[in-house]
Amino acid sequence: MHFLTPKMGSCFWTVTKYNMPLHLGTINTGPTPVQLLTQTAGRSIFWWHNFPIGVDNVTELINVTDNSFDAEVLKCDIPVIADFWAEWCEPCKSLEPPLKEIAADYEERLKIVKVDIESNPTVTSGYTVLTIPMLIIFKNGQEVGRINGAQTRMSLLAKIKPHLN
Repeated sequence: MHFLTPKMGSCFWTVTKYNMPLHLGTINTGPTPVQLLTQTAGRSIFWWHNFPIGVDNVTELINVTDNSFDAEVLKCDIPVIADFWAEWCEPCKSLEPPLKEIAADYEERLKIVKVDIESNPTVTSGYTVLTIPMLIIFKNGQEVGRINGAQTRMSLLAKIKPHLN
């Protein structure tokens, strides 16, 4: 969540045209937080009464398959992170929120995709993914780095930023 300051009034004006508040809580519990869901870039603006207090970046990660991996990852013009995961893997699930935030923050410079290891054995074995979660960083169609295991957002950014254009 990114907090807004009064200097960032442009965010306030760009989202007020989507005046669709969703009230959370009850009337008798004091101030009611209001969430305004925007129609652009998957972002949510959180409001307290009439004041914007934060922005939640939500970007859905792209699921790729054995068939689409070449087009979505290897032929991409910007760096790509392939997240190798499985539905039963709890550390994989904990890695998803920071990856979504990073995808939203760097959407012009970075692409993040998800590869289900059970549904896509060709790509998984082709890149010798033996443990999950495994993030493989691709740049210009070549593997340039790996990140193994659950990581914090800050740790991920420290390992990803050197590969950004």
